[in-house]
Amino acid sequence: MLDRREFLKKAAKMAGGGAFGLAAMHSFGMGAVKDAMGHGILPAVVGSGGATPWGTWLERDEYGWGDQVNTFIALYENTSASGNETGQGAGLTGADLVVTQVGGVAGATGSPPSRLLDGIDDEFIGTTPLFDLISRPTWTILTKFGDIADSGNVKPLFTWNSAGNAQQIWANKHSDNTAQVDFRVALGSDSPWVGGTSAAIPATGPVYFAIWADGVNKVRMGFLATKPTKWSDFPANQRFETIYTGDFTGVSFTETYYRAIIGRTNGENTAAKVYYTIISKSAFISAS
Repeated sequence: MLDRREFLKKAAKMAGGGAFGLAAMHSFGMGAVKDAMGHGILPAVVGSGGATPWGTWLERDEYGWGDQVNTFIALYENTSASGNETGQGAGLTGADLVVTQVGGVAGATGSPPSRLLDGIDDEFIGTTPLFDLISRPTWTILTKFGDIADSGNVKPLFTWNSAGNAQQIWANKHSDNTAQVDFRVALGSDSPWVGGTSAAIPATGPVYFAIWADGVNKVRMGFLATKPTKWSDFPANQRFETIYTGDFTGVSFTETYYRAIIGRTNGENTAAKVYYTIISKSAFISAS
């Protein structure tokens, strides 16, 4: 009779190893994946975090597409009201893996699961090391939303500030329901750059909302109803490019009030479903 290690080894070998081996382990659950990695049967990282592995991810596990060295994923799947979420990846451990709810967020429902933000005081926040994953030239922030309510006020989608507001990214569903970003990179600058889309973010259905820097192009941002894998997936009126490269090397996002993964800007909160958030050191949406 095979012991667990030998069983997992045989399963991975029969599947051909690599990504196929990973898929085979997934069929036995995440416990099997972790055990296989721990035994050295599967590598700790499968894939580089590029557009193709992101495109093939099934959006249902925090292991993602195997790029845990660079990429943090948190599913909003806790069925307990007021419960926090714990993600995986990017070398974070302990409390830095925790996405903390504020405001008594309802428990997850549905399949795939999502949590409903009430638009009054609900938000999710993270620790400084989680936010500091973008302290580099290349990074991606992406959240899958659903049913982002229309509003006559600015409703925040990301709210990230460094100490003293010297650097910031505020991404919003604006008062006219278009997407807008306030982006500040210059130390001591009093006037952030502001830009946005001409199309409105829909109030019903899924919305993938992403902002990223690839170290070559300017910071890019866009929204789409289906999973985007490349810049050209976004219609011209649903995307925009800032005047900055987005190199946050050496910046620490330490100011607690504005360290919201999804949440408050100047007292405003977003009413929406949230499925997952990805924060990556890689630009996994391709440039063309």
